[in-house]
Amino acid sequence: MDRFKYDVEEQNEQKIFRITWINQPIPVRAYTKIKHLIMRSNDYSSVSDEERDVMKVILDKINSQYDANITVEQYVSIRSIIIKQKIIQNYHILKSKITKVVDEYNADVDIMDLSKKYDFPPTNLLKNILLKNGLDDKKVTAMFKNKYDPNLLLSDKDLKQYQCAEKNDANSVSNQKNSAKIAMDNEMLVVRFFKDLGIKCMTQDDLAAEQLKEYGKIIITPDILFIDPVYINGSRIYWMDYKNYVGTDVKFIYASNYEQAMRYNKKYGGGALCYHNSFVDNLMVPGTMILNADVLDVAYY
Repeated sequence: MDRFKYDVEEQNEQKIFRITWINQPIPVRAYTKIKHLIMRSNDYSSVSDEERDVMKVILDKINSQYDANITVEQYVSIRSIIIKQKIIQNYHILKSKITKVVDEYNADVDIMDLSKKYDFPPTNLLKNILLKNGLDDKKVTAMFKNKYDPNLLLSDKDLKQYQCAEKNDANSVSNQKNSAKIAMDNEMLVVRFFKDLGIKCMTQDDLAAEQLKEYGKIIITPDILFIDPVYINGSRIYWMDYKNYVGTDVKFIYASNYEQAMRYNKKYGGGALCYHNSFVDNLMVPGTMILNADVLDVAYY
């Protein structure tokens, strides 16, 4: 089945693009099952090849049970989102136990053991420990943003624990920087895809330059603002924003997507959020079409 087709009409010397875009969303019941598995886990490390093989076995059972087709890549994306939500939800618990955690750390309990015991990611946990132990607040914060050399701040023991935490935390700054670069590269591929169809559009950079010239500051910049009329599944789409993850109703990420879409809709008219790893089928954003990017003929990173 061809999940992406388009036709071009000419009206009054203007091209009109009519696109058929067939989504394959993730069934909410299958997503809920995966979410519960991740919530019960105290593993915050990056996913190894061996763990991917285990995930595939788990997904085969879930896909069979819920008539789904969830991939390991989608599982990893869901995992990343749920872990971030766990950090937000459990932060107050950590603060209530931080004195006990610090006592154990100072008694030479390894940061990875503490991470598993208290179900909190190692880099975030170590940051709170170091602050509780009286290290300079600004320097510690900068260090965990890769903006201050840990060799200038930490003791030999703390440095070893820091390096271990960074290595074994999927959400460490170094790992997140790599993820951010991939997201940016994929976003540019999506923009290029629509340009190659012959659709006139403005990119985020184009809009930023225009707004800086007109207003002296950047105000509002979706990834793509379509200049030519574009219809997807019969609805006019004025803008599109690409997201390099699974679309879910997890509070922190949904709130961000919702607010962004409402601003774009108010300024430009209805648009679309396009999720790299598809989306859960209960996801809804008023006035906004939800799409999954895997239908596009793009060799993503």
